[in-house]
Amino acid sequence: MQPLTDEDMAILGLDQATPIYWQWQNTGTQDQLVLGGKLSLDSVGSLASLQQFSKANILSELPVGALEPGEMIRLVEGYFVIDEADLFG
Repeated sequence: MQPLTDEDMAILGLDQATPIYWQWQNTGTQDQLVLGGKLSLDSVGSLASLQQFSKANILSELPVGALEPGEMIRLVEGYFVIDEADLFG
């Protein structure tokens, strides 16, 4: 996952991109605490951190084709671009 700088965001323009939000999800179960998130197209609730995202097994959390390399994801620390390593280990 590559961070997007302010300069990147100025070039992209948020109106040209659809950020996908990784929401923090705490249901109290150990599995969910480890996974720690779910995808959303709307920013509702608390965003997960980069650390929580990196611990998540996102393949088990995603509908098939929900994310592809090059898509933008929003975390607490800012916007990031997904790369193949995030999806395919």
